[in-house]
Amino acid sequence: MATRRRVRRGAVWTALLVGTAIAAAATLARGQFLPGFLLVAMGLVLAGPASRPIGRIGARRRGDEVCSGTGKTRTIIVGAGEIAQALALELEQGGHHEVIGFVEDGPQSDGGPHILGSRDDLLSLAEKHGANQVIIAEAASWQQKLLERTMRNGTHPLEVKLVPSLYETAIGRLPGQRVKDIPLLSVSPWQRSETYEKTRRVFDVVFSSSALVLGAPLLGLAALAIKLTSRGPVLFRQERVGRDGRTFVMLKLRSMVLDAERDGPSLCTGYDDTRLTMVGRVLRKTRLDEIPQFVNVLRGEMSVIGPRPERPVFVEKFEREVPGYPERHRIRPGITGLAQVNGGYLSSARDKLRYDLFYLYHRSAWLDLKILARTFGAMIH
Repeated sequence: MATRRRVRRGAVWTALLVGTAIAAAATLARGQFLPGFLLVAMGLVLAGPASRPIGRIGARRRGDEVCSGTGKTRTIIVGAGEIAQALALELEQGGHHEVIGFVEDGPQSDGGPHILGSRDDLLSLAEKHGANQVIIAEAASWQQKLLERTMRNGTHPLEVKLVPSLYETAIGRLPGQRVKDIPLLSVSPWQRSETYEKTRRVFDVVFSSSALVLGAPLLGLAALAIKLTSRGPVLFRQERVGRDGRTFVMLKLRSMVLDAERDGPSLCTGYDDTRLTMVGRVLRKTRLDEIPQFVNVLRGEMSVIGPRPERPVFVEKFEREVPGYPERHRIRPGITGLAQVNGGYLSSARDKLRYDLFYLYHRSAWLDLKILARTFGAMIH
């Protein structure tokens, strides 16, 4: 019964959000920009309660249904590398899973994770240990290696398609093309329509202009607070890598102490970073330090939504270490994005790239709207 009530509430929130979006679009089409954006803001507020990750709710329901006597889902993870171990840690900390161990080919290494057995014995191991769930974290294959090599080859774009197997069919990957009766799946970024790209640019310009006008009072207050509480300029300028690998100067409200990188470049370690000022910590949590980047959007250097731009020194490092990392530079970087609303400052470059590539491959107006709703929800919560 409680589940049905949650579904009904979700449907109501979705209906309100869609209705507000339609009203906003109609208002903007008549040239009434301020009322239109007020309607957009209202829709994003309404989306807040409906924007919780569905996976978490589903996990709780599945946990209630299939958990063992301990109240946790007994889970086996296929793979024993860095990703598999990070996943196990997150699952254990979530409190709804009990990770029994890892399944991987090869001998047990000293100090490594607990290996239950080989991949060929997975089903018998699951039955032996009473597992309710199997998560495939790392499945090395020649297709994976081909994609990694293709992504590294930036000089010759190669379109990759495959005939879907039982696996792709089971996870709901629908074919985008057919050759007679043979379905084909594309695993390469496909070019969006010219209409979509032009609409995105118009949205970027209108949204950024409105954000700068409506956010001017907050910018003034933030600038005054920064000036009164710490030494240094109000604006922080830093070189970042944008579309096609071109660099630009990104603008932010300064949230760190003046000599934050006296010991060399380093990534932010989250909201508790000791280099953050008192005001800067508030600006980070509310995302208000990002407002000046709307100027970068108007210049055409960034978009409202896209992969987060990174500094050249770290881009060079990640391109050497993370296969496919240069792919994220095919589109303009964004102020917010799928990686930002699903991860955080502590997410690794490899984890963020998964979200960046998903957005690159599947971006759409509907996905953009959902990312904006999640961003606004994070700001007010």
